[in-house]
Amino acid sequence: MLGVGALLVAYWFTNPYMGGGAFALQSFLYWPIREILKLRKDNLVLQTLPVRVAELPPKEAILEIRKLADYMRNKK
Repeated sequence: MLGVGALLVAYWFTNPYMGGGAFALQSFLYWPIREILKLRKDNLVLQTLPVRVAELPPKEAILEIRKLADYMRNKK
């Protein structure tokens, strides 16, 4: 909210330096937020694995665990 407010103030006063600085500082937040969202997704996948594997026969469970391992390795 603070960044949006800074952009609005910059627009109101037609100050390109303040607007550019606010935009540049807000753009640095993209990567940390993206990594936090990745962690949440990975956590959900890891939490559902035992439930999915418990109902499968051993050979299919091994294949499912391999798929998960490949997904986790290739994503990063």
